[in-house]
Amino acid sequence: MAKVNYYLKGCPSKKLLDEIMKMDKPYYNQLTLKVYPVICSISFFGRREIISTNLFISFVAWDARKQEVKDLKESPYNRKKINDFLKDKRKAICDMIEENQLDNNFIERKQLASFFLEEKVEGDLNTIQGVFNRFKLEHKTSDGFSMKHRTEQKYSTLKNHIVNFQKDDMFIPKRITDDWVSRFRAYLIEIGLNDNTVAKYIVGLKTLKKFLNTIGLRIPADMDKIKAVEKEQIVNIIEANELEMLENHKFKNKHYSEVRDVFLFQCYTGQRYSDIQNISRDCITTANGHPVWLVSTKKTDDNIVVPLNSKAVIMLDRYAHLKTPLPRFSNKDVNDTLKEIAREAGLNRKVKQVFFYNNQKKEVTMNIPLIVSQ
Repeated sequence: MAKVNYYLKGCPSKKLLDEIMKMDKPYYNQLTLKVYPVICSISFFGRREIISTNLFISFVAWDARKQEVKDLKESPYNRKKINDFLKDKRKAICDMIEENQLDNNFIERKQLASFFLEEKVEGDLNTIQGVFNRFKLEHKTSDGFSMKHRTEQKYSTLKNHIVNFQKDDMFIPKRITDDWVSRFRAYLIEIGLNDNTVAKYIVGLKTLKKFLNTIGLRIPADMDKIKAVEKEQIVNIIEANELEMLENHKFKNKHYSEVRDVFLFQCYTGQRYSDIQNISRDCITTANGHPVWLVSTKKTDDNIVVPLNSKAVIMLDRYAHLKTPLPRFSNKDVNDTLKEIAREAGLNRKVKQVFFYNNQKKEVTMNIPLIVSQ
């Protein structure tokens, strides 16, 4: 007769937890909220096999006696689906062992492990990582498109800030109250982020909450009443005489010259560097007898026709020997090199930058180089 049991791997015993609660309540709370892997123990024919179920459940949400997820607010939203999954697998394993016992067949471990590889239950929605994985997979923009790479990066950073703020990777919906959001905002300010950056992350939280509602996860925080307004920044632009200085400067460093040319092409066309990186020869054509660049913008997915002035055409002719219309570099390489280029070309006027930290205005006067590729 086979016995199939489930337990949380690495979870302290109830006796030990009771002792810890008496001695260190904060540590006890930390242990009970911690997420543990659910392990399947299968005993049969004098053997015992330990198999991972690919599920992770917090101690507070696990009923050790019934070997299932409790019906609590702290439990994953798909509690019933997880419990049905575990119950069905227990029956299927017992049936398989019984059938093989009748035929006197040896059961390999991989046969038992296959029961939990056939399908996976979304049991990781009680972790921050699992929630953001699901969000990234299913969230759509207002136009119905998947999120862009830079948006993914923003939410990945938001996820890391939440984990660092909480000091754990647990996602417990009822934990995220108005007070939690207030303390999270204070944390972002404390680590040195300006008000505009903090506002972006609060907007990200609002978007995340709306998505969670669609999959049945509801958090108590009233995000609608939380204001997240970005303040307009001073935009410093490179002036015509400075652009001319950059055009005429003779760089001894070939890399500097090529990065300068790519930046100038940006200035001549007014396009983002992400689109410059993707430029190809088949998108350079003519319209009504004039040279144009057909751009499908990476950030907004817009299809636009960009007229090419004589200076832009000269730049393309300069690199006619390459496979691509212009040299290609990473965005970071371009930004780092542009700073050195600006110094060498003598673009060193003072500019003012204004930042807000916790609604306190901070003005900084600094010397160029400030030209960067966007």
